[in-house]
Amino acid sequence: MKRVRIGMAGLAHAHAEGYLRLLEQDPRVQLSAVWDEAGEKARRTAQRFQMCWCGNLEELVGQGLDLLFVCTENTRHLKPVLAGAKAGVDILCEKPLGTDLAEMDAMIEACRAGGSRLMTAFPNRYVPEVLRARELVAQGRIGELRAVKASNKGKFPGGFFVQPELSGGGSLMDHVVHVADLMNWFMGGGPQWVCALCGTVLHPELEVDDVSMVHFGYAGGMTVTLDSSWSRSEKYPSDRNLSLELMGTRGTLSVDAAADHNRICSDRADQELWLPFGENKVKRMLEDAVECVLEHRPFSVTGEDGRRAAQVALAAIASAQCGQPVRISE
Repeated sequence: MKRVRIGMAGLAHAHAEGYLRLLEQDPRVQLSAVWDEAGEKARRTAQRFQMCWCGNLEELVGQGLDLLFVCTENTRHLKPVLAGAKAGVDILCEKPLGTDLAEMDAMIEACRAGGSRLMTAFPNRYVPEVLRARELVAQGRIGELRAVKASNKGKFPGGFFVQPELSGGGSLMDHVVHVADLMNWFMGGGPQWVCALCGTVLHPELEVDDVSMVHFGYAGGMTVTLDSSWSRSEKYPSDRNLSLELMGTRGTLSVDAAADHNRICSDRADQELWLPFGENKVKRMLEDAVECVLEHRPFSVTGEDGRRAAQVALAAIASAQCGQPVRISE
């Protein structure tokens, strides 16, 4: 059986190690090589997962990889994506795909020219409740979709996420893209305008926003209101909880992406815990990416999808800065 040889470019993102833990359980996968600018961290990771440690990107993409994961800081995705594209390797890039439209265009074009497929990491597309909601909306079960009230609030992330030169922004950059991607997926295209407000309220020492509200609208009048703040308490039992209230002309449909969990109240913990059950959305995303490589078919979530969602976040940041709605053009 052919095994998909996987390399990891960057370990900065919080999901990087989790990806490796899930991938090492897949018999179709061979964890091949890892690189990170922090060499000691990369060496430890290589040893732990029995991977080859590479001293630079060129060495990494020269390992005969089938799939490259890009988990660098948000503003540093371009270089590893271009290196993978030049080597003809398929790529799964963390969200946001980028923090600059021109750079994202360069990624997409380089992959197209090099024959590489580019996927953006949007695991919420693999949540069963989200998949079912999209089916019901497409079937017209709630009539014409007119408005969505969404929440993607999370805990304070720390790390590079609060360093604007590495993250590209605060809560707006971090949390808007997930909901924007789902709504673009539901609607079959991106919004026409974005209006946002944000502030540095809960952590006044930050240089980025930690509280944010976004409003964006599509052709035909469908609008989305999103709370994308880092406002969950450290005692909240989940890092984040994406929810959608979909309002149509014939009914309303509510979606909770974290609904499948058991509540645990333990004397050993000082907070309530949620123990998820059912499908693991990240595991399913990784399995789908591996299947696409093995079956030589297009990725389910593309680089273009990533660009379209990131464009909403960038427009939200621009709107918050200028105090006016921002128009979006494809």
